[in-house]
Amino acid sequence: MSIIIGFDGSSGGGKTTLINELTKILEKEGYDVGVVQEVGREVFKEFKKKGFTSLTELRESSKLIEFQRKCLIEHYLKEDIMLSNHEIVLSDRTLFGNEFFTLFYCNKDFKTLNEYFNKLEEYIRVRKLTHGKIYDAIVITPPLPNNIDVDDGFRTPDLPYREIQAFVIKQLAEAYVDPIIELKTHDLDERINLVKPLIDYLVVRELIC
Repeated sequence: MSIIIGFDGSSGGGKTTLINELTKILEKEGYDVGVVQEVGREVFKEFKKKGFTSLTELRESSKLIEFQRKCLIEHYLKEDIMLSNHEIVLSDRTLFGNEFFTLFYCNKDFKTLNEYFNKLEEYIRVRKLTHGKIYDAIVITPPLPNNIDVDDGFRTPDLPYREIQAFVIKQLAEAYVDPIIELKTHDLDERINLVKPLIDYLVVRELIC
């Protein structure tokens, strides 16, 4: 069976950079690594065809819950494909990150929101049945310092709420996943030195089991 580690937390927290560096290290060690890229930008392209010019505009419309549900479906399917084809899967965002953004921004349409959570629970149940776990571990990244420019032009509206994101996503994930590692450092080398032993442990555990 494959190992899947989710990376989540605040927008602009350095998740992608950390994943990219860990992938290089793991591939040098001979592992077959699959990376699940954050799906938000890709999904937004579909909504751009419908006339939306920014994520802010989409979040002010009735189509937002549809966008979040599409992100959930795409992310789950990409993770499942990677789990079927690679030894180690590193996922940029998790199902719980998507859950946070849905809760935070889609809190008015309760009927559609309920449908979203039914879908999320279905995915969690199926993942447990097919793979025996949702994630082997989740790594939570804190916000990078304010003097570092993390505005990527896409999730700009999320930046003032970065501390909230990291805190709430961790709480959501703790109900389903153990271990969860909350990084306290912003230094990339220190982050690698904290996460790489976790991956080594998970590999050994998988071999033993």
